[in-house]
Amino acid sequence: MSDSRNVYVEYAVIGTLGIFAFSQLMISVVNPESFFWGLKLAGLGAQGYMIGLVIVAVSLIVLLLAKVRAGPVLCTLFYGYVVAETVWSNYVVLRSVTVGPLPLIGLLVSVVLWFLKRSSRSSTGSDRSL
Repeated sequence: MSDSRNVYVEYAVIGTLGIFAFSQLMISVVNPESFFWGLKLAGLGAQGYMIGLVIVAVSLIVLLLAKVRAGPVLCTLFYGYVVAETVWSNYVVLRSVTVGPLPLIGLLVSVVLWFLKRSSRSSTGSDRSL
């Protein structure tokens, strides 16, 4: 039962990463504007930043599909960065602390996956790191 839960949660993380990457790619093509820690980027700078996020998200999908042990930790760090950067940029620009549902769901599901993987490793006795 625990393994099937891990698989479902892992595919949920892969799904959120895929949706995130696709949305960033579409935004970079349609309207290349973004905020980076409160600074407004436009044009090539914004496209470069968003394509960088797409590359990282796709790389994380590959790591999760390849069953790399550090995958859940890296996904948690990635979504933590996205949430922190979004909150900071919205506070600087709009003076409100808001974040979209996709990064929050991605962060939550990544943390759940990390703990599920960690608990399954500790129950098998192979808990060495991460």
